[in-house]
Amino acid sequence: MKPAPKLVRASFSVWGSSTMIALERNGPPNEEEQVTERAKTLFGEIARWLTRVFLVTENAVSFYLNMAIVSFMALLIGTEIFTRFAFSYSYLGVVDLVTLSVLVILYASLSGVQRDNAHLRMDLLDKKLEGTRAGLIIHFISRLLTLGAALIIFYATLKTTLAIYEQQHVTLILNVYTWPAAMFMPIGWFLMCIRVGIQIKQELANALRH
Repeated sequence: MKPAPKLVRASFSVWGSSTMIALERNGPPNEEEQVTERAKTLFGEIARWLTRVFLVTENAVSFYLNMAIVSFMALLIGTEIFTRFAFSYSYLGVVDLVTLSVLVILYASLSGVQRDNAHLRMDLLDKKLEGTRAGLIIHFISRLLTLGAALIIFYATLKTTLAIYEQQHVTLILNVYTWPAAMFMPIGWFLMCIRVGIQIKQELANALRH
């Protein structure tokens, strides 16, 4: 068997020397460092899993649930109009069902609207400062203010929903319990807080890169 070329032997010699020097300086990884690395990996996996759960929940609440409720409302109102003109008959409780449906749609859409930036706002200053460090800082501050307001409203709507449940409040005509629809108030604002928190993290990362 032919001996390895000098260049290859020299490369392995240099690599081995540098590895030995690194081990002598830093030493092998101790048990504490290994535990810390495993904890970081586990935390990252948990964070990714929670993010996936949030995205699935956000899509289910802000899109699929709203589509189902809008379809139900369209069918209900269309049937009401047809029977009123064709048979001079009106269903009782349509107003109750539509009111509860609108309540659910309003609060279930909060996170999706925030995600898509589909809400109405004055963005003249944002357009002028877009892409600049000052613009990123303004975005970051506005997200913080939005998160603070969302947390306050979440707490207030949670207290209101608990009061509605304790009082067993019902609608005027159908005597339907209103708390199942009212619980979407704190749910919607809770998802809104998480969405704004994700946007704050993104805005902070963009500001640090600039």
